[in-house]
Amino acid sequence: MRNSNVRTKLTPNKYLFDSEYDELSRLIEKYYASDFRNCLMLELAMRTGVRAQELLNIRKEDMADTTMSIYIRTLKGGVDRDIPLPKSLFNRLKKYAATVGTDRVFNIDYDTLLAVWHKYRPVKKKFHRDRKSVV
Repeated sequence: MRNSNVRTKLTPNKYLFDSEYDELSRLIEKYYASDFRNCLMLELAMRTGVRAQELLNIRKEDMADTTMSIYIRTLKGGVDRDIPLPKSLFNRLKKYAATVGTDRVFNIDYDTLLAVWHKYRPVKKKFHRDRKSVV
């Protein structure tokens, strides 16, 4: 069993550096109007740190208007959690969710999400490594 007091060592390939994060933010801002869904997915991933499949599993019912948060069902044996969002991001998510005809907000498969990531990624790092370290 893993010792819960031991922290995983952060290595450069496990997160975006500030300059990489800034470049991805710039690309998202540049293409938001023409590629709304994909830019929204990437911004959510950047701001929340959710894994790719957690992002794809977000349902309309997971969005809480009163707290402007999303409920994430954790993978890999973690703890489910509510993640508060900035008001502007939450409003964009609600706006987009209202346009989709399914319960899942992002009704795409994992391969499609990876194709989006490959289009926008500033460096050759895997999708789940777009989480910015706050350590």
